[in-house]
Amino acid sequence: MTFLRSLFRDKILATGWCFIAASFTLFCLTINASPDGFMGGTFLLHYLMAVLFLIIPRLMRDSREDSHRIHYHAIKLVLFLISAYALNRNMSLFANSPTWLCALLVAACVNCISTVFFTKLPPVLRYVQLFLHGVSLILFIYLAVYLLPIYAVSVIALLAIGLSAHTFVPLIFSIYTVRLVNFTAGKERKWWISFFAGIATTLVIIICYTVAWNSSVRQLNRAYYAAIISHDSQLPLWVQVAQHSDNSSMTERVLKNDLLFTGSEWDDFFWNVPTRNFGDEKRMHDPLVLIASTLSGKVQLPQEDRIKVLESGYKARHQALRRLWTGADLSTTHVSTELKVWPELHLAYTEKFITVANNSSAHHWPRTEEAIYTFHLPEGAVITALSLWIDGQEEKGILTSKGKAEKAYGTIVGYERRDPSVVHWQEGNTVTVRVFPVTYGGSRTFKIGITAPLRQAEGQLAYDNSWFEGPDAADAEETVKVEMVTAPRSFLHSTAYRTPDARTFTTTRRYQPVWSLDFSDLGLQPHSFFFDGARYSIVPYQKQRVPVAITDVYLDINRAWKASDLEAVLDAVKGRRVWIFNGTELKRLTDDNRESLVAPLREQQFSIFPFQLITDRAHSLVISQSGAYTPNIADLQGTHFLKDLSSAAGSDRIRLFHIGSDPSPYLRSLNEFRLFDFEWGRPDLLRNLLAKGEFVHDEEAESLVIVHTAGVSIVKTPGTGESTAPDHLMRLFAYNHIMKKLGSTALTHDREDSTLVDEAQKAYVVSPVSSLIVLESQKDYDDYGIKDASNSLKNASQSSKGAVPEPGEWAIIILSVIAFGYFLIKWRLQ
Repeated sequence: MTFLRSLFRDKILATGWCFIAASFTLFCLTINASPDGFMGGTFLLHYLMAVLFLIIPRLMRDSREDSHRIHYHAIKLVLFLISAYALNRNMSLFANSPTWLCALLVAACVNCISTVFFTKLPPVLRYVQLFLHGVSLILFIYLAVYLLPIYAVSVIALLAIGLSAHTFVPLIFSIYTVRLVNFTAGKERKWWISFFAGIATTLVIIICYTVAWNSSVRQLNRAYYAAIISHDSQLPLWVQVAQHSDNSSMTERVLKNDLLFTGSEWDDFFWNVPTRNFGDEKRMHDPLVLIASTLSGKVQLPQEDRIKVLESGYKARHQALRRLWTGADLSTTHVSTELKVWPELHLAYTEKFITVANNSSAHHWPRTEEAIYTFHLPEGAVITALSLWIDGQEEKGILTSKGKAEKAYGTIVGYERRDPSVVHWQEGNTVTVRVFPVTYGGSRTFKIGITAPLRQAEGQLAYDNSWFEGPDAADAEETVKVEMVTAPRSFLHSTAYRTPDARTFTTTRRYQPVWSLDFSDLGLQPHSFFFDGARYSIVPYQKQRVPVAITDVYLDINRAWKASDLEAVLDAVKGRRVWIFNGTELKRLTDDNRESLVAPLREQQFSIFPFQLITDRAHSLVISQSGAYTPNIADLQGTHFLKDLSSAAGSDRIRLFHIGSDPSPYLRSLNEFRLFDFEWGRPDLLRNLLAKGEFVHDEEAESLVIVHTAGVSIVKTPGTGESTAPDHLMRLFAYNHIMKKLGSTALTHDREDSTLVDEAQKAYVVSPVSSLIVLESQKDYDDYGIKDASNSLKNASQSSKGAVPEPGEWAIIILSVIAFGYFLIKWRLQ
C-alpha cells in the first residue's frame, strides 16, 4: 500500500495513466465512427494528449522521480501508439487487424506501463511480464520493418507537419523494450531467460505457421500440376484442384491471400486508390499471413480460378459475386419481417424490409457503394416482389427478362450511377439482390417478397426463415410480425413473441439469421385461386412408387461417405453390378479392386458424377452422399462435361438415391431441373426399396406440379369463379412449371424462351429466365425496353388476392346466404 501511495503521489505517472485511460476509451468508443478527413475525427484528441504528455515531464521537473523516468517514456510511447492507430483510420497504412493482433497490442501496452510494479509482483508474474516483453519485442520489430519503405518520406514530412513521427513509434518501441528489460532484469539470469523464452516462443509460432502455410501451398500446386499433366477429365482444372484440397482453414487463407489478406496499403496511402475487396469482407493485415506468404512459394493457380475454388469448397459464393462498386463499408442496420401464413394451404408469404447504411471514411474514394445481398430461401420458395425507396417514396419493381434486367442495371450502375435495384435467381435456392447507390453517411431501404411452401414433417408444419449474406448485420435490430390466417391450434412459438390477438405474434430483437416456427398440421383444405380463365387448386400429394428392376448400381463416392454407410450400401446391392467413376471412366467394382478404387475417391472433397455415362437408365440406380459445397451448374458453363450432360439429360429420368436429406448444390440443381426421380434416406430405406423392387416416380404434367416439401400438388384447369385462396398458388405453380419446362436446356445456356418469360411475367415470379428490377424513372424503363405486363398479378403483397375465410367468417357467409334466400323467396311469394 505504501508503494501504491508513493506511485500516485507521482503526479506525472498519475496524469499519464489518466491520459492513457482517456485515449484508449475514446479509441474504443469511436471504432465504428467515420473519420472526417485527413485531420478530422478524434485523431487530433489522441495526438493532443500524446504531445501534452511529451512536454508535461519537462514542465513538472519538481515532481519528477528519477527512478520513474523510464516509465514516463513508456506512457509516452503508449499514447503515441494509440494516436498512430487513430491516424491509421484516416491514412490507412495498415488494413484491419485480426482480433489476436489487437489483443496482443493491448497486452503489450499494459505490460509496458505496468513494469513500474515489477519489484512488488510475485515471482510468477515477473516471469510472465518479461515473457510478454519478449513477445512484444518481436511484434514491434515486425511493425518497424513493415513501415521501413516510408521512413525516408516520413523524415521529410517530419520537418513539415510532424505527424509522420507516428511512423517511427514501433521502431522506438523496439529499442525501448530492450532498455526496459535491461532496467528491470538487471543481471538476474532467470529474468533474462524468461525474456528470451518469449522471443523463442514467438519465433517458433511463426516458423510453425510458415511451415503449415508452405505445406498448403505445395498441396495446391501439386494438385494443379497433376491436373495439367493428366488432363483426361472434361472438368476444368480448378474443379480438380478443389476436389483434392483439404478444406482446412489454412488452405482457405492461402487461397484468400491477396484477396482478403494484404501486405501493405501503400497505394491507398499515397493515392487514395480503392483496393479490391473479397465480397463484404474488409481487407485484413495479418502479420503471420504476411510473413508466411513472403517466406513461402506462391500458389500457381490463377486468381480467378482461386476464387472459383473458394466458391465451390469454402462457403465463399457470396463473396465471389461480380461487383461493380465496393460494399466494404456497408452495414445492415435494420431488418423487418412481416409474415403471413396459410396453414391449411401449406404456404406462407414473407416481406423483408432491409435498411443498409454507408459507414465509409469521408476521404476515401469513392463514397458511393453498392449493396449486394444473397438470400437463402427455403426449398421451393420464389421471389414475388421487390421495392426500393427513392426520395422517400416506395417504387415497386417490374418483372422482365433476366437479360434486359442485367443490361439495364449494369449500364446504369457502371456508367450513369443512378438509382436501380435488381433481384436475380441463383442456383441452390438462393437469389441475389443489388441496391445502388448507398452514399457516404446515407442509407437505403428495400423490400423483397418471398412466396414459400411450408415444410411438412410428422404431423407438423414448419416455416423456415429466409436468411441472407451481405453487409454486416451483427448490430442490426429485427422486428418480426407473424399473422396466421387461420388461428393455429398449437403454435410452438418463443415466449419472446407478444400476442395482441389469437392470430398475430410480434417480437423485437437483435437480428437472427436462422430461425423457424412450428405448428400443427390440421390437414389440407380444398381452396382455389382463379385468374385469366384458369383455376389453380391445391390437393394433397402422396409419394408414388412404381415397380423397377435394378441391375446396375452406380456409387457416387467422395469424402462425405462414411465407412459404415458404404458397407451398408454394398451389402444392400449384393447381386447387382456395381460401378464407380474413377475420374476418367466407369469401373466395375469387385472385391479385388475395391480398396484401390474407393480409397482415392474418399479423399476427394466432392464429386461431380457424369450422369451422361449411364446408358440403361430403366434398370440403373445412382447412390450418392455429398457435402454442403460443390460447383454450381453455372460454374461449369462452356465445358465439354456440361454439354455432354445436357445432351443426355433429355431422355428418361435417372433414379437417384441420396444418403441423407441435404444433397450437394450440383445434385440439388439437377433435381430442380427435373433430371431425377429423387429419393433420400438412410441405407435401411434403400435396402427395403431394393427388396420390394420399387422406386419413386413423380409424374408431373403440363397442368400439374408437385411441391414436395409441402406435401402438395397444384393443379391448373380451365375455370372461373371466386377465389378462396391467395394468388400465391398461381405463383408457385408458374415457378415450378417454368423449372420443369426449362429442364436440361437450362444446363448449358440461359434460355430466355419468350413463352416462359411471358409465364413468369403473368405470375410475377423471379426464375432463371426472369428478374425483378426497380429503375429511377419511366424514361429508364423505356430506354431499356422494359414494359410491365398488363395482364399479370403484379408484385405480391400482404393483402394478396383471394383469402381463406375463418370459421366465424364462414358462419356469417352462410347466415347471409340463408337470409338472402329467405327474403328472396318471401319477395317471390308476394
